[in-house]
Amino acid sequence: MKLFIKKCLLFAIILLIIPYPADYIITGGLKKTGDIRGTGYTEYSTWNAIISSSIQADLIINGSSRAYRHINPFTLDSILKCQSYNLGGTGGDLNKQYVRYMTYEKYNKKPKIIIHQIDYYTFSISDSIFDERFSPYLFDIDKDLIKSHLKWLKSYHLHLPLVRYFSQAEQIYTGIVEFFHIKHFKDVRKKGFFETERTWNDFVLRRILHGDSLIAQKQPEAIELFDMYLNHCVNNGIQIIFVFTPQYYQATEFTKNKDDVMNIFRSFSEKYKIPLLDYSTDSICYNTDYFYNANHLNKKGAEKFSIQLALDINILQFNK
Repeated sequence: MKLFIKKCLLFAIILLIIPYPADYIITGGLKKTGDIRGTGYTEYSTWNAIISSSIQADLIINGSSRAYRHINPFTLDSILKCQSYNLGGTGGDLNKQYVRYMTYEKYNKKPKIIIHQIDYYTFSISDSIFDERFSPYLFDIDKDLIKSHLKWLKSYHLHLPLVRYFSQAEQIYTGIVEFFHIKHFKDVRKKGFFETERTWNDFVLRRILHGDSLIAQKQPEAIELFDMYLNHCVNNGIQIIFVFTPQYYQATEFTKNKDDVMNIFRSFSEKYKIPLLDYSTDSICYNTDYFYNANHLNKKGAEKFSIQLALDINILQFNK
């Protein structure tokens, strides 16, 4: 009986001791990494820049993958004579964009200008699917933000060690090899921007056209959150600019309810005196040379668009 109790105690001690250093090692390693897959998706480099207070930009770009793949901060810096950084992240879920930006403010100075990339999926929120890209930063993000806007996170993710990496073999491996300097995953983003050196592939377009239609999103909770975000920025003296970046024209034509969504953006534009730059019908949208799929510009397209965007913003003279 005593032997059994000793074995149980030993097992309990192992369960208590091992997870804490393992969690520390994995998290520490991921906070040194750039990009696991070399595609810009994992975003650790952007998060690491945020929590290290190393950005300190005058102009911030916020939004989805159409932000970090379409808007080159180096081009904006050159034309607008400012310091900019791209916080865009894969996926259009507004709650994740909001948490990322508010965490940016926690660790960095407030920007003078925010370019918020908008599209037909801005007004969407994800409440159910665990996003492993947040895992290393759960203790860096304010708990009220997590509780209110990352509802797929459970209390045990925040209180029990190692649980946040459950079923994340890729992240566990990366964190360990980075921590012990066995392998380094380089940062493929530059100031948060990712150049996509790919040519046109019509797979996404064919998939879109094969369905009935694309449905523009307008979740009431997302619209309410967007209003709160804009109100926060305006009250803090931050100038917002709405930018609908180019997408291939057939994807736009095939989207239902697009006018409803654009009208919501126009109402926010009027309410908060926010300029709205809409490039959804720009000439670039009709040329596949500038796209790698129906929704995203390639390197050539992003450079052409970024120049045009910077020149249009310069006319607004917010940076004067």
